[in-house]
Amino acid sequence: MAKASPQQRVIFLSAPFSEIYYGQLCGQSKDILPALDIYQSAEVEILGKPFNLCIIGASHFIYSKELDYSEIFACAPLSLANLNVLDVRKLGSKELEPFVLPEVRVTTRISVEAYDETQLSKKKPLLEYAFEPQGLTQIWQSETGWETLHTYPEYEACVRTQTTLALV
Repeated sequence: MAKASPQQRVIFLSAPFSEIYYGQLCGQSKDILPALDIYQSAEVEILGKPFNLCIIGASHFIYSKELDYSEIFACAPLSLANLNVLDVRKLGSKELEPFVLPEVRVTTRISVEAYDETQLSKKKPLLEYAFEPQGLTQIWQSETGWETLHTYPEYEACVRTQTTLALV
């Protein structure tokens, strides 16, 4: 069962962000965690494995200490090697190369879409956080993974991710 921490404050972002730095990592969760501002989190179980789903700064961080796996999406550059960069002003979608761990295979699809408020899901997210003046991050858990939504109203865009796990 998920335990979500309560929303505590609304964060005002100092500048519009047009890029997301993202990646899937192995063996770095314990090094990354102390540097993150975690605004909301939930402990969940997916395919029998423990995961922490977190809304951070202006994006998300998902990790499993047991699997030694992390997924990070951040609007500010991080001092991590091998992160990819996504321009939120360019519409399109792509599927990342599968990330294979000893116990699970992780597949992530990223879509940058045109956005308006009518596109928000009617399904209540597990975690949701508003970033003023108009940004929003949402995370949903599914049986085999998670989905996220990050809005960028200043660019009339949103970024959706869908991550699916499969036991190997």
